[in-house]
Amino acid sequence: MPTNLLLLPLLGGYWFLHTLYYTRFRSQRLDGYRLLLESAIAAVVLSLLARVFMLLFGLLPQVTALWFAIAPRDVPFLGTACLAFLLGVCCPYVINWTCSKIGWPELLTPTEAQYSAIKRHGNHLLRLVHTAAREERPVLVTLDNRKFYIGLIVDAPNLEAHDAFLSFSAMVQWTPRQRRVNPGLHCRVPTRL
Repeated sequence: MPTNLLLLPLLGGYWFLHTLYYTRFRSQRLDGYRLLLESAIAAVVLSLLARVFMLLFGLLPQVTALWFAIAPRDVPFLGTACLAFLLGVCCPYVINWTCSKIGWPELLTPTEAQYSAIKRHGNHLLRLVHTAAREERPVLVTLDNRKFYIGLIVDAPNLEAHDAFLSFSAMVQWTPRQRRVNPGLHCRVPTRL
């Protein structure tokens, strides 16, 4: 396969990882070479699957004649590369739809897939925040300047690397200089996840 044709399966693998519910939130957290490596692994699997399909399509003379009517004959493995790209684009939607119809719990909705990815790949603070948001339990946040807030989580951070803020609706706020507690405040607190 010519090297410039390897981009098509690589793009298909990238699309597959970012669209499939089960791998979407983990791939959002990856960056650089790690994302490229996992996209390449998905591209190899898609290319092998596409090659098997192309060998089966080669047994049908009508499909072969139709393909060579639209594609040049002098580029080897063009059909495999194009089919790998198409599989990478179409398969995640089919898998997501099928799993939602079957009722697979981790792939039923994007929210369930996100919660499953956080349980598998998140740190302890991220798990705590998402569990509190999911079960609507109050949390206590203490800052370095001895202020504390008690409230419900409004928006929890995702698995993305740049997402490092926690939003919650504070029911109680207290600072060391105050003698009384201030009720009802909406806060956005930076966290280090």
